[in-house]
Amino acid sequence: MIDSTLAISSSNDLNDFLDEYLMLFSFLSYLKTYDLFNNYFTIPFKIKKRESPDFKINDTCGIEICFAIPQSIRYANALSKKASEDSFIELDPKLINTENVNKKEIEKFIKEPDQELSDEIWIGKKMEFDWANKVFEQILFKTYKLNSTYTIFQKNILLINADFLLNRDFETAENFLIQKLNENKLNKQFEINFSEIFIITKLKSMCIYKI
Repeated sequence: MIDSTLAISSSNDLNDFLDEYLMLFSFLSYLKTYDLFNNYFTIPFKIKKRESPDFKINDTCGIEICFAIPQSIRYANALSKKASEDSFIELDPKLINTENVNKKEIEKFIKEPDQELSDEIWIGKKMEFDWANKVFEQILFKTYKLNSTYTIFQKNILLINADFLLNRDFETAENFLIQKLNENKLNKQFEINFSEIFIITKLKSMCIYKI
């Protein structure tokens, strides 16, 4: 049973609402596919949409959903839908690491087939390293929120959408992330940590990595 009482007041709220449900159902589908569902939840099964965290399941599990995808990528994706059918997003390092999102700056990364690409390229393993940094930033921020403002449940799960559209080396990227987690030792920094963290890299294929 799904019991949602969230009020939708804008198109942005609607997009966030749908994205959160898509990630939740991808996670549940993953558990069911790999016969893990009964390890987490029991029947009867009740989902409650809420805030801090985003979902409550059976009064025993809280699930928080977040996006490690840079705002610049999400913005560029939205702008590209207004461009020609043949346009594409140039995944330049400057786009991935842009802090202040500006429409004019973002638009220059939306290219037509006959346009030249920028002269900046990904060097070495920088793509994988930047991916790991963005994901870790979300883990750190959400763990802080877990300890300060979130309702604590018997089990607390964090789902992170980290599909940057980057054609990276997954093993190398995850090793960078694990290294950052080991170096920062969140279990010593915070009194409460998430029971489990799942990194979702491809929603359509529901490919989920458990950290």
